[in-house]
Amino acid sequence: MELYNSGDHEELVRRYCTDDVVFEAGSLQSIFRGKEEVLGFLLSSQDGVRDILRLQAVVQNENHILAEEDMDFHAQRDLPEFPFGALKAGEYLTIKVFVACYLSGDRICRFKTSLWPTNFGVTEPPTRAFGPESLIEGGVRAEV
Repeated sequence: MELYNSGDHEELVRRYCTDDVVFEAGSLQSIFRGKEEVLGFLLSSQDGVRDILRLQAVVQNENHILAEEDMDFHAQRDLPEFPFGALKAGEYLTIKVFVACYLSGDRICRFKTSLWPTNFGVTEPPTRAFGPESLIEGGVRAEV
C-alpha cells in the first residue's frame, strides 16, 4: 500500500509481481497480461489524477490476499471524460475496490478487481487535524 501510494508503480510491479502477472479489471471488462501491460494500465489510470488507496479490510493466507479498499482520485486538471465520473481540477471522487491477489511464492501472479458505484459506501479521506500530511490536498468530492 505504501509503495502504491508513493506513485512509484514501476518499482511496485518490479518488486511484487511475477513476470507473467495477470490483472483482471472486472468493471472495465479488461485483462492486462505481463508486467509491461499491467504497468501501462497503472500509469494510464493516473493521467491527470493523484490516486490514493486506503485499506479498509484485509484477509490473507499463504496463497491469497483479499482486500476492501477505498480509492480516492484527486484531479490535477479538468477531466471531463474520467472513467468514474467527470472531475474538475481540485475535485476528487472515491471508489470502493475489492481485490483478490493470487500469490506465487512471495509475488502476485494474478489480480482480480471489482468496484462499487462511484462515491457509494465509501469512507471520508483523513484530514490534517493530526498526523502526517494528507496525500490528497483540499478539494471537494465530486457529485456523480
